[in-house]
Order: sequence, then C-alpha cells, then structure tokens
Amino acid sequence: MATEVQNPEVTEELARLRSTNAQLLQAKHALKAKVEELEASNAALQTEANNARQAAHDALVSVPLKRMAEFVSPVPALWLSEFQKHFKVDADKDGKLTIFDLEGKPALTNQGKPVEFSQAGLWTLLASEAVLSGGKKDERAKTFYQVMYYAGPSGTGAGGHGNGANGPLEDKKPKAPKIVTGLGLR
Repeated sequence: MATEVQNPEVTEELARLRSTNAQLLQAKHALKAKVEELEASNAALQTEANNARQAAHDALVSVPLKRMAEFVSPVPALWLSEFQKHFKVDADKDGKLTIFDLEGKPALTNQGKPVEFSQAGLWTLLASEAVLSGGKKDERAKTFYQVMYYAGPSGTGAGGHGNGANGPLEDKKPKAPKIVTGLGLR
C-alpha cells in the first residue's frame, strides 16, 4: 500500500469542501421538506377550491334546476333523470341559466333561437318541438310529454295547466260528493 502524503492546503480544501457539501445537503433536505409541505398545502387548497366551485355550481345551477323540475313535472326525479340524459344546464357570466346538449352546443328552438330556461321554454324544447326530420316525434318527446305539465294555452280560456288532450297528466283532486237534501218528488 502506498501511503499518501497530504499537503496541508489540500487537507484544508478537502475539509472546506466536505463542510460545504454537508451544508448543501442540509439545504437540499430543507428545500425538499418545504416542497413537500407546499405540495400538501396546494392539494388542500385545490380541494377547497373544488368544494367552493361545487357550492357555487349548486347555488347557481343545481338548485334552480331541481326547483324547475318540481315546477314543470309531477315526478321531478324522473323528469330530472330524463333531462340529464340529453341536456345540461350551466350559468353564463351574468348568472343566466342556459341549456346545452351533451356536446356543449346551446339548445335551440325550431326557429334557431336559444331555448329559455322556463316552463314554457322547456315544454317547447322537450315535448312539443322535439321532432326529428322525418316528421315523427322522437321517444324522448313522448316521455317528456307524459311527465311534464303542459305550458301553453289550453284553448278553453281558463287559466292553469292543460290536461288530457291538451297536455300531460296533472294531479286531480277528487270531487266531493254532492249532498242530496230532500227526498220529495217534483
């Protein structure tokens, strides 16, 4: 074995380099810990942002959509389920609700105008104008025709929802039986 003769300058430089290396390793570990802490903080902030985004979506879109389902249909859960198979609703910058198909295109009437998010607009889109190019109503129009309250003129001059031939079924209250007073002949 050969013994090395070490120069004091080299020994000093080696000690200084080892010290610098130890400091750099310590700084590396501290930075690595800081990066892990920031990544965890980022994940927590992303979760909070997603929760806030979902709460805003619920307030602007989901709750009004559920209320509309309750307003336009006697069976809102079925109506909502069928609606979401074909359409989605989103709010624009002003908070106005707009109906889109599943491809993201705005839902349009037969006149090419955007469908308004109202009972009449939904009836027009889903039950009365949902006609294929062949002139036959598609299956979803038949479904929506049955699960929606009619939203249009009834032709009777009376206000309220249509029924029977004028539109889908509506809850009817049973009429109270007439009370007959007097049993005499006339």
